Amino acid sequence: MMDIRSLLVASIFAQHVFCFVIETSIENSGLTDAKPLSISAIHGSRFQLSCDVPAESIYTQWSKNGIRISNNESRLSITPDQSLSFSSISKADEGLYECSFEGEEGSRARQWQFHVEVPARIKEFPTSQSVTFGDSVEFSCEAIGDPLPNISWFRDGKQVTNASHYRQFKEFTKSDITFLAVKTENITCRASNMIGDTERISSRSFIMSVYPREPDETKALRGYCSLYNGFICKSHLAGVGFVWFNVSDDKASGLLNEEITKGIWETVLVHTKEPCKSAAEKLLCHYAFPHCRILNGNALSLPLCYEDCIAVRQSLCFNEWSLIEEDKKRGVVIGSRGHFRLPQCETLPRVDDVDENGHPKCSHAGLTKIKKDQVTKTCLRGNGRFYLGEANITKQGIPCQSWNSQSPHSHNRPPPVFEEMKDAKNYCRNPGGEEPKPWCYTMDPIVRWQHCDIPYCPDAVPGLSPDIRMLPIDSAMTPAMTLLLSGVGCGALLFLFLVFVVFWRFSKQRRNGYHHPIVEMNQLDIDVDKLTDNVAYHPMGSLVDSRLERLEYPRNDIPVFQVSNQLNYP
Repeated sequence: MMDIRSLLVASIFAQHVFCFVIETSIENSGLTDAKPLSISAIHGSRFQLSCDVPAESIYTQWSKNGIRISNNESRLSITPDQSLSFSSISKADEGLYECSFEGEEGSRARQWQFHVEVPARIKEFPTSQSVTFGDSVEFSCEAIGDPLPNISWFRDGKQVTNASHYRQFKEFTKSDITFLAVKTENITCRASNMIGDTERISSRSFIMSVYPREPDETKALRGYCSLYNGFICKSHLAGVGFVWFNVSDDKASGLLNEEITKGIWETVLVHTKEPCKSAAEKLLCHYAFPHCRILNGNALSLPLCYEDCIAVRQSLCFNEWSLIEEDKKRGVVIGSRGHFRLPQCETLPRVDDVDENGHPKCSHAGLTKIKKDQVTKTCLRGNGRFYLGEANITKQGIPCQSWNSQSPHSHNRPPPVFEEMKDAKNYCRNPGGEEPKPWCYTMDPIVRWQHCDIPYCPDAVPGLSPDIRMLPIDSAMTPAMTLLLSGVGCGALLFLFLVFVVFWRFSKQRRNGYHHPIVEMNQLDIDVDKLTDNVAYHPMGSLVDSRLERLEYPRNDIPVFQVSNQLNYP
């Protein structure tokens, strides 16, 4: 019994010694590939490393960074073919892996430098919040990934450029951005990186709700004078000199009015038609960035002029202004208006008002001024706004009513602010350019107003306003109808041309008779000597009535030959 136990113990001891010898020989004297193979896999995916162990190998071992891998680890397993299988890859699996085995050619080893790529994922992001109009609000966004992701910001789907502070750390990326709260917007933080050839994107969105801040009437406004260097009002403020920048809100840095103007421009004016659109844009820019004057070392802003305000409210934008006033009564206001308010025109200074030093008291937008280089008196240029002639009869021959008369038609338009209405009497005018051509109220009690029939200047192109009041037949002439009528007209012209061509060819044949194609005699296989004489034919020199001669077919031109049926002549 002791012998059996002794043999068993000796056998187990010998097996352990054998394994130890093999392991030692693999680790110390085996052949290893010269350079590890670099491979990568995506975080969270399944993956397998194949060792390609020869069938005759008697021992295989896996290690990571020199530490042996056992077969009882949670996410790792060694398959029957000695491959290393990962159930779910994580960043902790990165490292140098080695597969060692003993075969007929001795001990060998294969190595892999394993890298785990992680798609971009936003880790921390802002939540929806409410802010006050004009506040500067800072947001932060953090994202992880390998490679480290890039972070970009979007406002209502439009990417924000050159406005964020961007930092990359060892394991994450952080981006800070500051927004000026002008209107309620959807803000998006987006992180992205490249995994192989594919861009991986992670994004989070939140709402920045902006509530209006009512202006503090007791607070003195502060600002400074400078040339306008913005973008939205560049075309309307060119050449006006210094304008006033409002810095009453320390966080605004003088740019608050630019943001408000842009918001109103994009939400309201973009849908407005001419002539209101251009006039409202110009008035808004002079309201947001008024003319500036230095008085006793202080920068003063000049309010709008009465004439410009009245021209927009009572003429150029009469309907649009009225709708805003009606909405205001119902508590509906423009969301992007900020601290902007509709001006009270009656409280504004006039264009001619000056201070004790002769300086103007208001910011004149020039909506009521005459452009002297466009003045005409006998013909029209464009829509004839600056026609100052003495035509006083409408296109139907009706005399014009005097502009300062309320009979036979009472009226309050146009307002008496346009320079072209000075001494207008009963002449045809187009104040403010509201109509496509000059007009007047008529002396006919039935016809309230009508355009005047004034010719255009020879070098002028008729200027049609996009807001023309069309007659019924004009309203029917849509682009589709115009295209249809053009097609019908082209078809009719083509049909007449074809009829003409057919008629011309038919007339030509009747006039010249039938002409057989000329065939050279040497091309015909005909024995001329066998042709019978034609006693009815006479030489061309015979005396025949010339009128009959012209109608006779020249018989020398008739070849007699056989095509498919034989032709016999008597």
